[in-house]
Amino acid sequence: MTLYCVTSVLLVNKSPLYDSFIHLFKIRICLKSLLISLNKMDSILKKSKKLIDSVVTLPANKNSKSRYLSLNEGLTQNTRIWIEGKVNPAASRFEINLWCASVVSEDLVKNGDIAMHFCVHPSAGYALLNSRTGKTWGQEERTPRGRLPRPLLQNQNFRLCIEAEPKQYRIDVNDNEFVTFIHRHPFESVGLLSYEGDFEVENIFIQPPPAMVSHPLAEDSHIVNDLKWPKLPLLLPINSGLQIGMIFTIDGRVTGNRFDISLYQGSNPYEDPNANVPFHMEIYMDSKAILRNSYQQKQWCQPEKELTHFPFFGHSAFNLQIRVEGNRYQVSVGGRYVYDFYHRISALSTINHLCIHGGVEIHSLIITIPPLQ
Repeated sequence: MTLYCVTSVLLVNKSPLYDSFIHLFKIRICLKSLLISLNKMDSILKKSKKLIDSVVTLPANKNSKSRYLSLNEGLTQNTRIWIEGKVNPAASRFEINLWCASVVSEDLVKNGDIAMHFCVHPSAGYALLNSRTGKTWGQEERTPRGRLPRPLLQNQNFRLCIEAEPKQYRIDVNDNEFVTFIHRHPFESVGLLSYEGDFEVENIFIQPPPAMVSHPLAEDSHIVNDLKWPKLPLLLPINSGLQIGMIFTIDGRVTGNRFDISLYQGSNPYEDPNANVPFHMEIYMDSKAILRNSYQQKQWCQPEKELTHFPFFGHSAFNLQIRVEGNRYQVSVGGRYVYDFYHRISALSTINHLCIHGGVEIHSLIITIPPLQ
């Protein structure tokens, strides 16, 4: 996964410094080179090197207040655009636009298609969304007056996330869902972002979607369970118990500050509060931590906390896999290895319940076992 970082700087194509700035700052930052970048995301992003890609004014209009940013490879499903900034103390309006183009021009500004127009009015207390086809604007959508999230009010810092979901754009403010906008133009056609108005943009980050499979399944693997949108809390019996090579594949979305996934041994944990827990992982979004532990003989054991990266983003989709190995559980998210948890209870066949609880929604849960040898 590659993270693109852009800082808000006003550059003009005709400036003699333009080429040198682009040459000096055009850098691709890979998450693999930042060993703890997601554990301390806020501080790392502020200290990271910045990539000035194409934040420019129109060459023919040096007085334009709009900045235009190339989205490089465009949008794909579940691509997220993160914008960090601050609303001006006396702000009346500011806007963000997603354009169906890859190159900015005067003709585009006058006649180009806009996939999403997001305009915030801090003083009036509402936001509006719209789209444009050629010179014609579509039906305007407004949020209720007086219900703007506090970070979008005057003199406030904010972190805004725009995610390209299959049917709509989802806009979160400081990791809380704010509003959605159903697609009127294919999101795949979007190649430019522009912004202007009474706010200061500090950083823009383009986060590609995660890979969806970390362990390809053998063609003759046997599906033990295949659940769609189960209700939570979920307590799922595993009739055969665990087996070496068994894989739990969970597709879902974070909805709260914390959630946990556990494997229980023997008794139904709802009937026996002292049931052993061979594997327990608890995700904390605010502190960007994943706590792992086991519960044996009526007490919790030594927790494990170390991570090289934190793989979850607030209110965004994820694909998680738990693979049962001979001596450990191996966990990956978005196709990337996260951690190992070595068995503390080795009688795998006696581990027969999966429990998921907390601030998460599950879209799909598939349990597979390897083919017989």
